[in-house]
Formats: sequence, C-alpha cells, structure tokens
Amino acid sequence: MTIIEFYDKASIENIAGALLCAPAKVILVGDKRKQLERSARTYADVLAARGASTEFVYRSINKNNINDIVTVISEILENEEDCVFDISGGEDTYLV
Repeated sequence: MTIIEFYDKASIENIAGALLCAPAKVILVGDKRKQLERSARTYADVLAARGASTEFVYRSINKNNINDIVTVISEILENEEDCVFDISGGEDTYLV
C-alpha cells in the first residue's frame, strides 16, 4: 500500500497513517521541498526504529497551481499501486 500524505505542520498528522497502517511507501505532498525532504528522513527513521521498512518520499508542488496539483497527483496514481489518501491534514488546495 502507498499512502499519499498531504503535508501538515503538525507532525502527528503526517506520520499517523504510517504508524497505523504500516504501508510500503508514504508520499508526502507539499510545497516546501526542504521541509518535505527533512521530514521524510525523520519519519523514515522513526518507523525504522519501530522495525518498519516504510519508504518515505516527497513531491513538492506549488500549492497555488491547481493544474500542477492535478498533474502530479495523477502521475502518482498512474505509477503507484494500491494508493490511499490521508486527508486529515494539508493545504486546502491539495485536498480539493
């Protein structure tokens, strides 16, 4: 399973799905690349310490460009199997 996680400033919103579901991969979607990169490493380390081998990756998308959001999310859905969206956090434009 792949969880598509819309990045939120509240860390618990970003990692809760991975802790509960033990997916093979989590894709963090947000607009601040450095913050996403740093969080992906941190969350992977937290899960690895619990014995999980969840891969964390990120996709940086301009939160003000709906066309880019649709394009990137469509790409993710075409390339990943068994996707689940976690809509418990994130920017409103991503959730649209």
